[in-house]
This record gives sequence, structure tokens and C-alpha cells, in this order.
Amino acid sequence: MLTTDEKDIMFPWPKPVDFSKQSFEVPGTRRPGQTELATIDSPLTPYKTIPGILDYALSHNPGTYRFLGNLPILKPATLTTPPVYATEYSWLTYAEGDRRRRDLGAGIEHLYEQGVVGRNDEGLETAGIWSVNRPEWQLIDYALLSFSRVSVSLYDTLGKDASEYIINHAGIQLAFTTANHVKDLLALGGQCPALKVVVSIDDLDPIAWGMYQAWGKEKGLKVMLLSELEKLGRESPRAMRYPQPTDVATISYTSGTTGNPKGVVLSHKNLVMAIYSHAIGNFSRASNNEVMFSYLPLAHIYGRTHEQIAITMGMAIGYSSGDTLRLLEECRLCQPHFFIAVPRVLNRIYNAVNPLFNVGGLKGAMIQHALSTKLHNLHTTGAVTHAVWDRLVFNKVRQLLGGRIQVMASGAAPISGEVLDWFKVVFCCEVMQGYGMTENCASGSHVYTSDPLPGGPVGPPSPANEVKLVDVPAMKYFSTDKPCPRGEVCMRGDNCFSRYYKDEKITRETIDDEGWLHTGDVALMDETGRLVIIDRVKNIMKLSQGEYVALEKVESAYSTIALLAQIFVYGEGTQDYVVAVVVPDPVQFAPFASRITGKAVDEKDADALDAAAKDPSVIEAVLALMIQTAQKEGLKGFEIVKRIHISMEPFTIENGLLTSTLKLKRKDAYARYKKEIDGLYALGTPVLAASPSSKARL
Repeated sequence: MLTTDEKDIMFPWPKPVDFSKQSFEVPGTRRPGQTELATIDSPLTPYKTIPGILDYALSHNPGTYRFLGNLPILKPATLTTPPVYATEYSWLTYAEGDRRRRDLGAGIEHLYEQGVVGRNDEGLETAGIWSVNRPEWQLIDYALLSFSRVSVSLYDTLGKDASEYIINHAGIQLAFTTANHVKDLLALGGQCPALKVVVSIDDLDPIAWGMYQAWGKEKGLKVMLLSELEKLGRESPRAMRYPQPTDVATISYTSGTTGNPKGVVLSHKNLVMAIYSHAIGNFSRASNNEVMFSYLPLAHIYGRTHEQIAITMGMAIGYSSGDTLRLLEECRLCQPHFFIAVPRVLNRIYNAVNPLFNVGGLKGAMIQHALSTKLHNLHTTGAVTHAVWDRLVFNKVRQLLGGRIQVMASGAAPISGEVLDWFKVVFCCEVMQGYGMTENCASGSHVYTSDPLPGGPVGPPSPANEVKLVDVPAMKYFSTDKPCPRGEVCMRGDNCFSRYYKDEKITRETIDDEGWLHTGDVALMDETGRLVIIDRVKNIMKLSQGEYVALEKVESAYSTIALLAQIFVYGEGTQDYVVAVVVPDPVQFAPFASRITGKAVDEKDADALDAAAKDPSVIEAVLALMIQTAQKEGLKGFEIVKRIHISMEPFTIENGLLTSTLKLKRKDAYARYKKEIDGLYALGTPVLAASPSSKARL
């Protein structure tokens, strides 16, 4: 079992652990500043490269341990029916995974030896992976990195244009993809002159195979099967060629809200130090082959880093099918101990489950007593379990995620501390909120297990990082603020990247002359030495009265409203207030609208939902709820949304309003809703009722 008992920690903290002082300012280091950090050269660093992580796991655990698993497809999808999956996971062992990375790596080596593929214009042997999460993704990545090659993710959600840009920008000559994307890569043949070989991860039926072979020949592309490449390596093995720690491991393209993706160049040193930093003080010494559930895209550094943490600990990784509608069902089948999440997923679970606890009578009283008792224990001792209440009250809820969750990780966006503490006591597990970005391998900071302090902060700097806060005068944030310094978060350490690929200008704008990575996020350092993200330097705008509004901060304040699935807050510099486009959750919105209008609204009736979204009384009621929440969250008067437009169309990747990492594309959202936003402002300055509980008058 995963445990936080000090004697069982694999990479323990020095004793004693004092949660009241989790970081401190080093005297005399304000400028230029330097502290003693965990580095790639530290004697306790257990591995130096990503291939070394798999070696480490193999040397510390039986080769028979489960490694990578998925749910086999029993019946493929047809035009009218979805695929039928098995009800038990099929597993590859660590020993089998090691053999397959060697065979596949050797097969790839043959392609380079024969001159079929080669280096790009910077001398890197880049190879693309375009696939949903599955065991083969991890095997291909290990095969490439174990032979000193560079893997590049082609996001499954980015689409043709971005994939074309990445292939050309990174000079990718070899690309691995699933059967459904072979045709997309072949279609890019003329636009991507560097591309030479397309490898299908899936075996293809004879008709499709013949068609792709002919099409590839026409486009000047060699089409192969992964099984074919693996067989080649198995029959003619080659010794692995491990990279140096400073060698490039991956170019991770971040999907921007505007323009083309930026290629973040990450070395083995960067990734290794991020992974090791996360593991220090948090995971058990003797793994029992616990399970991690994988559904967050491996194309993004957050999911990728955490899978390497799991491999360090000898865990099994069970992959989702990629169908979001099956997520909870597959989680129950996988029964994971380690679950990484993003706030959007956690908020949905919280909004669905928490109302069920608000029942009357003896049952309701018992539930509320169980919650208050566990929250008291959590904030007193850090304990997340209770011998009585876990069995009587919370066991059924735990079954939603398989019943065995011991550690959750949350990152990628802000989440309420109240929600984090709720998950700790209701799911009886540690919840490690962290802070990071692609540029520091998703490992800037994270909270530690058994920390009794209330949730909300993102923890102290990771052992690989030093942090400083830089004044943001325009937003009135200063490093000299009392009692807690505030400012833009700047980081440096072995986990931080050194450059954007082929983009010196943006690199210089992001990394200063002293090597500090400027994150663009604003934080305060609380009295215990934990970072609390409070704002964003970017995405701020100035209202007509001269006040600055951080739009993401305002959106985050409304994130706990169960009624709202998505929100886009907009401010116009000639106006003195902000407005918003909100997208309700149909399941929550239907009964809400029915209650307000007195007419039955079915959650599946699109016309009825649209009509309710336009009803002035419904709009007024939703806005009133938002104003109450804003005041509860402590938003200032000029930050509170004063007018709203309700849309039943979700913001999605497909309609161009979200990036592949599910971030809002503000420019595109404004273009899409310009008419509605202009209409809100045309109504003039609103007059709000004085009482927080009353409705806003439109």
C-alpha cells in the first residue's frame, strides 16, 4: 500500500518535517541569488535519464509486476455501434515492456542505419507520436529515448493544421500513429517534405493496408506496421545507446491561445529532476505494484511526468480507452490507487456528489457529523482516514473511482481549497495539488502528504527549484507586501527548460539573463512557505476607471457553481464593469430553469433549454447566483460580472474555442460572441440590488 509513514518513504525528507516552515528565504540571495538545490549531479539522484527510470524500476521490483495495461476491444466499432470492450484489463509485465522497447528501438535503429530516415536541420533525430494514451505510446517513447532519439507529440486533439506545423517545424521524418490517423499523415505528404516513414501502431486489414501502401508510394512515403518494425528489431537486435543527461529528450509543443504552438525543448535532465522532485517525501519504498489510471493526454507534460513517477515506484499504468463517457466505468474496472486529475474533472465530481450529502433527518445529521469530524482531524493531524466514518459513510462514494484511491494529484488550473479538503475526507486519500507548466516539466511546486494545513496553496517550491517573486506594479503586487510577499513567480533549477525550439525571441522574453523562468503567474508566499497562485500577469485588462481585472482569476471564482459548466469573462476598456458568456450544465440547468419559469424543462430537449437560456427571469436568477458566489469568494466590486449571456453550446476544441489543453481561446471566443457581448454593453451600466441574496436587476 502507498503510505506516508516516514520509515516507508522511498526518498524520505530529513526529519523532522515541520509543516509550519516549508520554505525560507536564503540570506543574501535576493540578487543575483542562489540556493542549494537537488540537481542532476546530487549523489542521491537515482537516475540520470528517462531510460534509466525503467532500469531503476526493473532493478527494484520483480519483472513479473504489471507494467502497462488496457481494455481489449472485443468488437470493433461500426458506423452505427461503438466498440465493445472487455471487462478486465490486459497487462504487459515490466520484463515484457523492457524486451519490447529493446526490439522496437532496434527496429527503428535499422531505419536510420539504412538511411531511410535521418537527422533534421539541427542534427536531432526527431520522431512523432500521434495517438491517444495506450501502452504503445509509452513503449514507442522508451524505444526512441533509449537510442538517444527525440520524441515529439502530435496531439490527437490538435488537428491537421497544427500537426502539419509541428512536423515541419521539428523536421520529423518518422511518425507513429493509430489506424485512424494514417490517412491524415499520408494526406500531409506533399505539405511535409521532411516526412519519410509513417508507422501504424495498429495492424490494418488487407484492404486498408494495400490502399495505404499505394497511397504512400504515390506520396513518396514508406508505410509500415509497428509489429513489422518490432519483428525487424527482434530478429536483428542492436545495443541501446543511452543519451547524456543534457541531451534533448523531447520537444513538447504547447498549444497557445493565439498563433502556432511553441516547441519547449526539454532535456533528460529537466525531466528526471522534475520526476525525482515529485517523488521525494511522498511515495512508499516498497511498491506492491499499485495501479495508476491514465487518461490525461500523454502529449502534455503533466500526464507524461506523472506516468514516469508511477514507473519509478514500480506501479502498473492502466490506460483509458479515450472515450470520456466511459471514464468512471473504466476507472472502476481499473481500481487505481493513484489518480491524476485536473480541476475540471474534480469539480464535476464534487458538484455531482456533494449535493447528495445535503439530506435531512438522522442520515443527514450523521453525514454532516462525519464530514466535520474528518475535516477537524485533517486540519489537526493531517489524517485523511477514519476507522468508523470511512466504512459507514464514505465507502460508497469511494467506489466511484474504483474504491482503492490513496493519492490524487491535481494541477493545470486553480481549484478551491474547500474542494480539495472535501476530496481528502470523502475519498479518504491524499490530494497533492501542484503548480507547473511545460517549461518546468509540470513541477514548480506541490503540497506534501500529511500536510494538515487547509487546502488551496500549491505547496513549497520543489527540491529542484528556487523561486523568487517579482513586483508587478501595474497590478499593485510587491515582493515587500506584508504579511505575505506577492509578485510574479520566477523559477530556475535543473527541471526548467533552456529554450523554445527555433524561437530565440520568445526564449529571451521568457528566460532572463540570470536564468530565471518568468511564468506569468502571480503568487503570494504564505507564512508557512507555500505558494498561493492569486493572479495572472497575462490576460489582465484595465477598466475605464483605471482598475485592472485578471480575467482568469474572475473565472476561477465562479468554478464551484455546479450550475455552470464553462464561463468566458470579458472586459472592455471603455466600460467600468465586466460581462460574461456562461454555458450551463444541462443536467443542473433543466431543473433550475423549471423552478424559475414554472415550466417543465427536459435536460435532453435542446429547444426547451435554448428557450430557457433566453428567458429574462432565468438570466436574472443565474446572475444573482453568480453575484452571491463572487461576494463569497471575495471578488472586488469591479471584478464581479454584471451582465451575462447564456449559451447552451459548450466551448470545445472542435468549435475552435478551446486549445488542446482545454484552455479558453479568448480572441476566438470574443469573435464568436461579439454580437452578444456588444448587446450586453449596449444595455448600459446595470444597477444591482443591495442585498447579496437578491437578484440582479437587468
